[in-house]
Amino acid sequence: MPLMMYGETDQGLVRSSNQDAFFFSKEYGVVIVSDGMGGHKGGEIASRLAVDGLRDAFLATSQILPENVGSFLDDVLRNINAEILRQSEENEKLRGMGATINYLQFACGMVAIGHAGDSRTYLLRTEKKENGEIQCHMWQLTIDHNVGTFVERGLLKLGGKEKTLTDRQKSRLMRGMGVMADLKADLYTRQLQDGDILLTCSDGLHGYVSEDSIVQTICAGPLSEAPQRLIALVKSAGAPDNVTVVVSAWGEHEEPLIEPSNNAPNNACFLVRMRDGTVIGPFDVNEVIHKWTHGTIPFDAETSAYGRPWVFFRKYKLLCETYSDFDTPAVKRYISQMAPPSTTAPSTLTVRAQNAFSRASFRTRMTWILIAAIFATVLTLFVFTWMEWQTLRDTTLF
Repeated sequence: MPLMMYGETDQGLVRSSNQDAFFFSKEYGVVIVSDGMGGHKGGEIASRLAVDGLRDAFLATSQILPENVGSFLDDVLRNINAEILRQSEENEKLRGMGATINYLQFACGMVAIGHAGDSRTYLLRTEKKENGEIQCHMWQLTIDHNVGTFVERGLLKLGGKEKTLTDRQKSRLMRGMGVMADLKADLYTRQLQDGDILLTCSDGLHGYVSEDSIVQTICAGPLSEAPQRLIALVKSAGAPDNVTVVVSAWGEHEEPLIEPSNNAPNNACFLVRMRDGTVIGPFDVNEVIHKWTHGTIPFDAETSAYGRPWVFFRKYKLLCETYSDFDTPAVKRYISQMAPPSTTAPSTLTVRAQNAFSRASFRTRMTWILIAAIFATVLTLFVFTWMEWQTLRDTTLF
């Protein structure tokens, strides 16, 4: 299958410099996008370190199979992250610098996506209906590593009097290069299908225009010009941030994909992401329900429809609130017959408390054993002494 790539970056209309960095090569099947942060100079340096480090490490490696991408990313990102932290610590002007990362590798008919931060990779597919109408669907494959997303997914709870978050608080990164010492990137994989289009971008795009507008803009003309059209779209909205866009197309595509006026999203098209990061689909909702209720899709998987959030199957109430398609008698019967695993893992504090309790119980048992041993020893000595005294007394009497 042919693989085509097109990319562009722009400073935007407000920023005085471009802190985004990117690299792509259809010959090598690699895309790297990074959004720097930490001031004018720090952001540029951090994103450049991320992109150059990943590119150089990839080019220096003879072969990276899809199943080895995870270990490759762990090793390379660990070194780059350490360098960003080192420079940030040694140079006060670079203090607090960091960067997001989106890394795509195409090989063996698959794509592996390494991700940390809030830059995104989307999947787009077109579908021709029985009546001849063509529809275009787009799903967000990556999960934003920021406070807002972590709260929405139940991974982070607001404490104290905080009931709502400001936009600035929501956008604060929970994971990224330079954000933490022990960085672990998410890894997603997908068996590519003819017609798959992947859009990788910084938040300068998805943060300021709607996903519907993105879909319409991509599908309205030649894919080779899609990055320029998307940047023009952001500039029409004010472009307050740097913006970077890379479009990767797998297989043959008719252009334009659809006319903007024909873009009628169908929310019944679902992707499914397994626990190991494998993304399958799209499926009709009935296919998803059949696979789920017959055990092909496990409880710890999650699903997403076009332009909608990812929801775990195990969170059935939230699943039905988000997608009413799953509120069916067949699914209810399945749920009633199952004893799904706990929807929430014990918190770190809970685990620590349990461990502390176990240690305390062990110490208590050992203390009582020691006391019993001492008591037995004292009692033995007392009995032995008493018997010796009795023997001595009897000898004296005779």
